[in-house]
Amino acid sequence: MLGTAPLAATAAPAHAAVSVGAATKVVKPSVSIGVIPTKTVSTGKKTAIKPVLVKKGTTQVKSARVTVTAGKKIIAKNKTSATLGAGSYKIQTKVTYRVKSGKTWSGTKSVSRTQTLQIKSVKPSAKVNTTAGKKEWLALINAKRKTNKLKALTLVSAGVPSSAERMYGVGTTFSGFYYFEKTQWPTAKDWVGTWFDDDPTVKRLIKDKSATRVTITNSFVVSPSTKKKLNAIDIEVYKGTKNAGTPQAAPQPTSDVGTPDARTRIITGIQQVRAGAKLPPLIVSTGAPSLKSDEYIPHSSGTGNPYGTTVKAFLAEPSLVMLAKSREFTHVSVGIVKRGSDYEVSADFYQVANY
Repeated sequence: MLGTAPLAATAAPAHAAVSVGAATKVVKPSVSIGVIPTKTVSTGKKTAIKPVLVKKGTTQVKSARVTVTAGKKIIAKNKTSATLGAGSYKIQTKVTYRVKSGKTWSGTKSVSRTQTLQIKSVKPSAKVNTTAGKKEWLALINAKRKTNKLKALTLVSAGVPSSAERMYGVGTTFSGFYYFEKTQWPTAKDWVGTWFDDDPTVKRLIKDKSATRVTITNSFVVSPSTKKKLNAIDIEVYKGTKNAGTPQAAPQPTSDVGTPDARTRIITGIQQVRAGAKLPPLIVSTGAPSLKSDEYIPHSSGTGNPYGTTVKAFLAEPSLVMLAKSREFTHVSVGIVKRGSDYEVSADFYQVANY
């Protein structure tokens, strides 16, 4: 017998989901005037100021201008910006604008604000080749030492020693030797705050408990390519011992750089430094090394001393030892030139590579 097919079950209609939560806050379009912050300029310099605007929603600024007065004197009137030196000023800012609500722009609105602005003057950071720069540099170092609860270092001398003087002291020392292009002396602030934040010598200056005194002296190195002098700073830090670092006029040693075997002795000393560092000996050349057709010099560096130095003293100079211990160099040239009654000695190091 034929029966009637059962009806298929029909699902109940789904209801649309309703999101329940905080209603979106509508931002009312507006333009307000913020405060121009206090500024700092180097002595004798100026800085630019302009209106500070805080905009909300869809807006259109038609005009934003300042009028600046100092006492009764008008410095700038109804200007988009003003250039000011150190001092106290009254700044009046006026802004005209429109706002958009939906598809409609409002009529022109205006807002104004008056504030007092202080522009402070600070002495610019001095360059480290000057006495002021050396003192400032050490003051920055000592400020960092103070945060580590360490005593301040004493600056023994910030001057440049003459050829008749030798800066030396009793006690253990460590040195830092830094090179700069002829016209590129950094400021004390740049040197501590930017250039040498990660420098090991500066870190030791900041953290060494036994360090007591420091000398900072100008020096130079000789560029092997141009034979011109590069500026340098030599830092010597003295530890612990009483009177360490006190500058004294030491008897000038008799220079032996002009003797016939001086060049050979210097080269031998350099090779001994290499051997002590377990590095292969350098190939000795007269001047820049002669190159084969497939060779070139990717890097070179040098150091020198124009004073009445000795072979032993020259070999002990930190810059020479550093270059002698460098793995990249393959050749060395030692030059000795008579300058009046004295001799100038230099050592140039070269890296020779194949194309």
